Amino acid sequence: MTPKTAVLFLAPGFEEIEAVAVYDILRRANVSLTLAGVSHPNVTGARGLTVQTDCDVESALKHKYDVVVLPGGEPGVTHLQTYPGILDHVIQQANENRWVAAICAAPRLLNLLLKNKKATSYPGVKDQMTHCFYQEDPVVIDAPFITSRGPGTAMAFSYAILRALSLETVASTLESAMLASA
Repeated sequence: MTPKTAVLFLAPGFEEIEAVAVYDILRRANVSLTLAGVSHPNVTGARGLTVQTDCDVESALKHKYDVVVLPGGEPGVTHLQTYPGILDHVIQQANENRWVAAICAAPRLLNLLLKNKKATSYPGVKDQMTHCFYQEDPVVIDAPFITSRGPGTAMAFSYAILRALSLETVASTLESAMLASA
């Protein structure tokens, strides 16, 4: 079976818990995950954690992925919004019915794409989620979108990504092994 592929876009000011939880869980599941940095090779999060990325955004944009992941955090989301090519890539991803996963403040970047879709976000950006049927569940899936609320939902968000990638057994095994329901 061909490994599933994912890209996680990181911009200065990203929310560390959201990015690291996705990174950790997808790597444990053997998803081929690319960390693409706006400021490659190193990107610093909102609380000072510096992450070494695999490539710059321009290199990542040349490829297709099973899922594109957008972590929250400010000013990280604003940097993602204004960085050339990222939103176009996300639009193409969604138009091709490939998964787009956004957590915390990042779902606001998807606002226009979420027309008639269920979605959630960090409560502080709820007012910017004007085109969706807003939900307050920890994770909301309405293909091809996976949205989630914030740092406290990062692990559930990560397991939802695995399930969307048809890795249900792996997700259940990891949840158990990582004591997710403890």
